[in-house]
Amino acid sequence: MKDLKIDKETAQRFIAGDKETLAMIYKMTSEMIYNVVYRIVLNDADAKDITQDVYVKAYEKRTSFRGDAGVSTWLYKIAVNTAVNFSKRRSFIAGLQEKAGLFRYDPPAPDDRLEDDREDIKLVKQLLKRVRPDHRTCLVLREIEGLSYQEISELLGLNIGTVRSRINRGRNELKILYEKAVK
Repeated sequence: MKDLKIDKETAQRFIAGDKETLAMIYKMTSEMIYNVVYRIVLNDADAKDITQDVYVKAYEKRTSFRGDAGVSTWLYKIAVNTAVNFSKRRSFIAGLQEKAGLFRYDPPAPDDRLEDDREDIKLVKQLLKRVRPDHRTCLVLREIEGLSYQEISELLGLNIGTVRSRINRGRNELKILYEKAVK
């Protein structure tokens, strides 16, 4: 995670409810927030909606900001939690639809997030959507966002052993899915 420094004075204006300061913070951090959300939900439209939700939630909960970490770190945590909750809901609904025999065609969104157009990259992205959301989140935060196990542990409020386990399980799920897909 790229640490964007937002000074204490700016943070205080945000906490006080200054909407111009919120707009400034949005301009500084929205790309970072969108990127982490996108990597968890793997859908452009959903990532854009969730990114907006993050700033609405942050503004509504601004008085709960303690200042232990920076504003950008706080927003990052809100983004990850919001994206994870969205993914869990979506997985639950998809599971119900599958059990009921309802299938929804979800066309792939145009994606310019990856510069490499190779087929294997596209395949891995598609397969990543099928990895359990809690495993996928830890895997994305580690392998794509480059966070340490400790940072993921703190961000998600999980024991470090749980983080390691979820990353390992996510890697194994992805490997199995990949092997089945290339046969």
